[in-house]
Amino acid sequence: AASRSAEGAPEPKLSASEQVEADRPCDVLQGDETSPPPFSNYITQAQAYDLWTNHSIKEMGEGLSGATRLCVDPDSGAELIVKDHFLDSDHAYNREREVEMAKQDLARAPTSAKDRLRRRVKQLELLAPRGQAVNEVEMQRRLYTRMDAACRSFLSIPACMSFEPRFYEPETGRERLFTVQTPVKTSIEGAELFNFEDWYLMMLKYRNLYKAHAADLTDWVDFVCRIAEEYGRMVGCIHSHGIHHHDLHLGNTLIFWKGSSGPV
Repeated sequence: AASRSAEGAPEPKLSASEQVEADRPCDVLQGDETSPPPFSNYITQAQAYDLWTNHSIKEMGEGLSGATRLCVDPDSGAELIVKDHFLDSDHAYNREREVEMAKQDLARAPTSAKDRLRRRVKQLELLAPRGQAVNEVEMQRRLYTRMDAACRSFLSIPACMSFEPRFYEPETGRERLFTVQTPVKTSIEGAELFNFEDWYLMMLKYRNLYKAHAADLTDWVDFVCRIAEEYGRMVGCIHSHGIHHHDLHLGNTLIFWKGSSGPV
C-alpha cells in the first residue's frame, strides 16, 4: 500500500553549514557504475527528511531501531530507500542509558581497568541510535567498495550522509535522524520491490491457489528453488569477501516480484 504521510509539507531550508555538506562530493562510488545513483554529493538530514515526509511511496518495514520507506527523488525520479532511526523509543532510551552508565563506570574505575571500559563505552555507543546510524553508513560504504561487480548487484548503493548539524523537525522541534541508500536494481520491467518477510507472508496465503493452477507441483518446487538459489548466491558473495552479516533474517532482505512470473 502506498504511503504519503504529511503530503505537501514544506521543504526544509538548508542552513549555510548544511549547504556546504550538500555540495560535498560523495566518495563511495568508484566511477565504474553502469548506471550512476541519483546522488553524487552528501545527503543532508534536511534533504532526507523531505524525501521521507513528502516523497514516500511505500512502507518497507519497521524494527526496534527504525522504519524504512521507499521514496522517489523529486529531481531525478529515482527510487531511494530512506531509514528513519528512532531516537525517542524505549529501545533508544535504554541504549543511551547503557552508554551513560558505562561512562560513569569508566570515570570511577581504577587505571588498570580503564582500557577495558573505554572499549566497552565505544561498543555501546555504536549500538545507540546515532552511533548505529553513523556506523551503518560507514559499514555499507566499505562493503560496497570491497565488492566486485557481480556481487554488487545484490547490494544497494549507500549515500554519503551528513549527520551534523543535528536536524530538528520544523513542526515539532523533535530531533530526527535518517540514512539513505538506493534499492538494488533489476532489469525486469514492472517488478515491484518487497520486504522479503512481508512478501513471504503474502505468498503463504496464495500458495494453494498457485499450486491449483500448476499442472503439478514441479512449478512450485522450481519457484521455491529459484528463491533459495538467489539467496544462496547473495550470501556466498558476502562470505567470499570476508563479511559476516550476523542478522540476515527475512525482514532484512528485499525481493523483486512481478506477479505470476515469480521472483526476479
